[in-house]
Amino acid sequence: MKIGCECGSTIHDITDEIPYKARFVPDQAWSTMWDRFDEAFNTIASGELSPAEASMAVREIFSDAGLRQMWQCESCGRLYVDGREKALQCFEPAILETDKNLFRIPPPGTLYPSSRMPPRKAITETKEPLRLRIVLVSVVSFAAGVLVAALTIVGR
Repeated sequence: MKIGCECGSTIHDITDEIPYKARFVPDQAWSTMWDRFDEAFNTIASGELSPAEASMAVREIFSDAGLRQMWQCESCGRLYVDGREKALQCFEPAILETDKNLFRIPPPGTLYPSSRMPPRKAITETKEPLRLRIVLVSVVSFAAGVLVAALTIVGR
């Protein structure tokens, strides 16, 4: 897939683990999604689900939670978000100094401990309110890893 950005750049989505692509779940579904993960993992641990059924259950949880995709232009910082009707929505940064690598995972060991987080910079003017909780691929990978661990335990 290619997205033609308003700035003239092209955003390519032709492989996995792209540093300018993320998946997100609307905040309204966040708690319910994690509650359903807990239920699924308990069901897996009790042996009530086969590995294939467990895999499908996890996919269904993400689907029901409204998991959608977003991409960031590395040239200008615009966000392109899958809308509710699968129509691509564009959000333009309010300031030129916008981080153009929002979705890139930092190298291991470079994240700040929570007690030493730098203060957040407030942006007083935004063109579009965007209340979304971004779930990066790392969260999806974490859930898949927990599922594999649970299936391994059940298989013993």
